[in-house]
Amino acid sequence: NAARFLLGDWSTSITGEVLYVDGGYNIMGAHEPATEMGG
Repeated sequence: NAARFLLGDWSTSITGEVLYVDGGYNIMGAHEPATEMGG
């Protein structure tokens, strides 16, 4: 849905915004569990 919106006419006036596509976790303040970086 996000890709369809961004490619459509409704998004022509959007500039300089971050579009979070995470199922609402960002607005709820939920974070994904941190993963350890190996190496």
